[in-house]
Amino acid sequence: MEAEYQVRKMLRTNIQDVLKLARPASKNRASRAMSIGKHIAADLELRLAPQLQHQPQPRRSLRLAASQPLKDAQLAKHIISKSDCVIHKAIGKSRTKLQNDEAYADHTRRLDYWFNGLKTWIMHDYWTNSADRPERQMYRPMQAFHLFVAQFIRFHLGDTAQGNTPSGVVGPPRLILPYEHVDVKSFGTDDMTRSDIGLAVSKMDADAALVEGRPYNNEQFAVIEAKSSASKAAAESAAGAVLSTADEQDEKLDATTVQAFKQLFLYTRQVYANQCNCRFMWGITACDTWVRACVFTSGGALASHEMETSTEK
Repeated sequence: MEAEYQVRKMLRTNIQDVLKLARPASKNRASRAMSIGKHIAADLELRLAPQLQHQPQPRRSLRLAASQPLKDAQLAKHIISKSDCVIHKAIGKSRTKLQNDEAYADHTRRLDYWFNGLKTWIMHDYWTNSADRPERQMYRPMQAFHLFVAQFIRFHLGDTAQGNTPSGVVGPPRLILPYEHVDVKSFGTDDMTRSDIGLAVSKMDADAALVEGRPYNNEQFAVIEAKSSASKAAAESAAGAVLSTADEQDEKLDATTVQAFKQLFLYTRQVYANQCNCRFMWGITACDTWVRACVFTSGGALASHEMETSTEK
């Protein structure tokens, strides 16, 4: 009941500025982060394209891979080439030298490995054609998705970790990595709640790999709560009605999303209890492939709009 009250009274949804809060404060870093983000998205599109061509055509056209494979593959390559120039100029690396380097080959192998792990989560047919998949089947692919992104960031920015920090920027760049153990009770928790996936902050020169062990509440940076179609059916049968959030202009949330936010509120309370200097806490809800980012503060919680991560747009 307490968690439901918090969702009803303290949660605001569809707040666009939530995503802006995650952007670097430095203009140079923000530009670099944008270029790396475009690079990652285009790389994913190229990797998905040959697999999507063997799938049945979806009801709606795909943004890149399925609608115009050749044209869109060329667009993705152009985006990668353009973002490469921005990234390498910013960090002082030669692109030609970089691609001939042994480290580049290792980087590619790692990306291949994590992509093979993440693709089951974002492939459209995998989730929409089965309503009985347990949410535990989402955990490892979601971890792989995070590590795919972390590998890109680590490769392009790892050498800058020991460099000078620009004025006005607090601390060096950092990696956000998932803990190895999933669906477990975190260290420092005083109740029986079990977080699905915990995320921790690591130094930029750390490997883009799972953090060993289970989460510690005194060091967690964010928590992910996953819900599958199977958990959606259970939530709807238990709750029935939708729930309105704090503001009348906010949307009405379905039972699955409400349950995800309720659990995030409970997890966040435990983190605040273990981090005396905590000013905010990040959270992510993933209902099948629909994702929201949210930030929790002492005054309430703000959630972004829903973002579709699957291959159907």
